[in-house]
Amino acid sequence: MRRGFAPIIIVSIVAAFLIGIGATAAYFQFSGPKFEIDIAPENTKYLTASSPITTPATQPAQKVETANWKTYRNEQYGFEFKYPEKYLSHPPDSDTVLLLKSDKDAQTWDIRISWYVWDSGVKSINELTNLKNSVLLKIGSENAIKLSSSKESKQVGYIFIHNGKEYDFEVNSVSLKIMDDVGKILSTFTFN
Repeated sequence: MRRGFAPIIIVSIVAAFLIGIGATAAYFQFSGPKFEIDIAPENTKYLTASSPITTPATQPAQKVETANWKTYRNEQYGFEFKYPEKYLSHPPDSDTVLLLKSDKDAQTWDIRISWYVWDSGVKSINELTNLKNSVLLKIGSENAIKLSSSKESKQVGYIFIHNGKEYDFEVNSVSLKIMDDVGKILSTFTFN
């Protein structure tokens, strides 16, 4: 009698295993990448949607006049961006720059940009398109992933892949009004 139960138990275990694999595959298939395809909110009107995400036709990025802007250049990590002359740059350490309006003291800031550069093993920005609340954008001349918790957020993350390194940027502002300046600043971002 024991021999009759062994094949049933083995078949039951294999069936449960296959059902588990199928359920996992279905979960990832149907809960796959969710993109916040809202490319033209107020704080990203200077950035453009990028391939390979299929998006409805979007307006081209608005041009920003930067002739009189200052340039923040990070020689260690090889990137730069411009910022309006109404801001002063205050780099408190090697992985952060504070932009403050020239009428403020150095203890307060309007925009805080910090970064972390590491070898994540990711070779292409397309490998990161499955991140929750992410949008693939072109920032300056670079493809990037934008991560945001909400449209009203004063904190936004951006990820770039450049020369085999992952560049994770966090941008904070003191108000939503200033996020328009953040969009303009980011539109000038480039690697040297």
